[in-house]
Amino acid sequence: MAYSIPVKFFNSFWMKKVVPKAAGDVLPAASPATTNISWPNTDGGDHLPLPMWPGLPWNPTDYPIFPWNNAGINANPNELIGEQRQWYVEEACIRGGFNNTRASLGVRAYLVEDEEAMQQHRANSLIYSGVYNSRTGINDTNVFSIAEDITKSLNPAHGSIQKLFAENTNLNIFQENKVSHALIDKDAVYTAEGSPMQTTSNVVIGQTIPYLGEYGISKNPESFATYGFQKYFVDANRGIVGRLSRDGITEISSNGMRDWFRDNLSEINSEQSQITLPYNILFPGLLPQVTNYFQLEPTECGCDNIMPGMTLVINGINTSGEPSWLNDMDSYIVDVYNGGTYCTIILSNFLNWDDFGITAWPNDLQLKYYVSDKVVGGWDIHNKSYTVSLQPRFPGNGCFENVSYHTLNFDESINGWVSFYDFNPTIMCSLKNSFLSSNGYQLWKHHDEFGGNNRGFFYDQPHAPASISFIFNPSVSIVKSFQTLNYEGSNGWEATRYDGDPTEFNQSPAPIYPVTDPLTYTALWQAYNDTTQTVASYEEGKYVDPDDGITYHAGFVRKENKYVSELKSQSKVQAEEVIYWDGVVDATGKPTSATPISGLKGFFVTVDLQTDLSTDIGGLKELFAVSSNYVVSST
Repeated sequence: MAYSIPVKFFNSFWMKKVVPKAAGDVLPAASPATTNISWPNTDGGDHLPLPMWPGLPWNPTDYPIFPWNNAGINANPNELIGEQRQWYVEEACIRGGFNNTRASLGVRAYLVEDEEAMQQHRANSLIYSGVYNSRTGINDTNVFSIAEDITKSLNPAHGSIQKLFAENTNLNIFQENKVSHALIDKDAVYTAEGSPMQTTSNVVIGQTIPYLGEYGISKNPESFATYGFQKYFVDANRGIVGRLSRDGITEISSNGMRDWFRDNLSEINSEQSQITLPYNILFPGLLPQVTNYFQLEPTECGCDNIMPGMTLVINGINTSGEPSWLNDMDSYIVDVYNGGTYCTIILSNFLNWDDFGITAWPNDLQLKYYVSDKVVGGWDIHNKSYTVSLQPRFPGNGCFENVSYHTLNFDESINGWVSFYDFNPTIMCSLKNSFLSSNGYQLWKHHDEFGGNNRGFFYDQPHAPASISFIFNPSVSIVKSFQTLNYEGSNGWEATRYDGDPTEFNQSPAPIYPVTDPLTYTALWQAYNDTTQTVASYEEGKYVDPDDGITYHAGFVRKENKYVSELKSQSKVQAEEVIYWDGVVDATGKPTSATPISGLKGFFVTVDLQTDLSTDIGGLKELFAVSSNYVVSST
């Protein structure tokens, strides 16, 4: 039924409803709403606070109300319960006077959007803010005016934008599947013949012009490197390494390494995965209660698997991303020290033991971090070459992830890939004439001529031996017998491999014809090739004959500052091969041995030379020339 409110003169009023706190909720103690003003809970529980009067720091009891509830009218306001006191009346005119100024919302700005007002992820678009000028004090970097055209969108079919590189007055844009460049502070107009002409414009990012070829940078912007007018990048999706220069995009991976990059880049997966390492916190008596460093038991994981950037999980509490009670800062590892019996980790923020409820020692600790496959690129200004490191990651034994990496470089002077390296960088850069890299938290200078005997050392770790592979293929259509191996260079090289080319496949055991059941026939197809014994280095092959006391060399012999050695075959005797028998037979008259044959037969041979592990470790090892003497085979 209706309810009438008597008024002194005609006016307009608003009726509003305020929802009180729910049962069981507690307001702050300083809130005046809980002071001597409450209404009984119809469920028989504790009293709840009255609804607050909007905009006032107190809660009056004599404001106009509508005294009704679901059961009907109750004329006593002091006995109203439940919804009865959730309504109030507010005047719409100032001072309640007739024709006085009416309270209104005032001027309001409205923004009409064509779509829903929700956050959008536009990975293929660019947006720019106002200008920044430190000289004049103008800083509009946080101004994004919708009245101006401040966005530039690229074709979404080419994937997300991964890398931007400003060059002269152009902006190079690397998407996953396309490389383009956009004009900066200018635009292009076209003549009647279709030729573009650049003209000044008020747009910040002008027309976008794609480069020819369906190439992109995939999801590996870390592979980008530049020097001069050339820019290098890796497109793992297409299995190529590209170079962007004045003549467009070129596949430099096709220069003798097409198959290798095709196979190895197919293993690159840029999706992130989480790695968790278990450790124990040690020596609480030596640590203060509030500290920014921990001492950990290495366990089976070791200290080398702890890296900067890892976050800590102590008793189930993550020190990164938790509420403000963790000193209003995330805490993560910034440095690691290997103490032998324990690891010391330095944190970015001080932590309190009490915050984690630590009551017993040692205490379990988990270190968490995210990893993904990477393709790290950099320009080696010392050697004038592009260096790239492929780093696919495979889950390990729960303590660390196995990283199988390949680091190699491309030399513009020979337009080819020169060498593989033994270092695994997280970043590479050049400064003046120095090439620098880092493996996470150590900065390493390469090609240091004043570092002493540190060749083959990366990040203070030895990586020996160094090796070089050769292929000898003179007179390609002639079967040859290679007899000697010679090289010009430093002492300390040994030959670990000297193999001939393999023959065509033969069945072993020999097939029995006719084959009655081809599905169960298991003859093995094998290929054979001649091999030689290992050729020891000049120092490691040295020995003294006990009979005459003369020093001999079982490997390389130095003659006129050139190292030479004969080749002794260790190949198995094959069918229809002519051998030199020494006349020794067993009891049945069967030959038991044959005189070793000197040399190695084949169309070509593959030779591996590497540094030994005893001659001038870390010293200079050079090779100027490697050769082999051969004769035309007669067998």
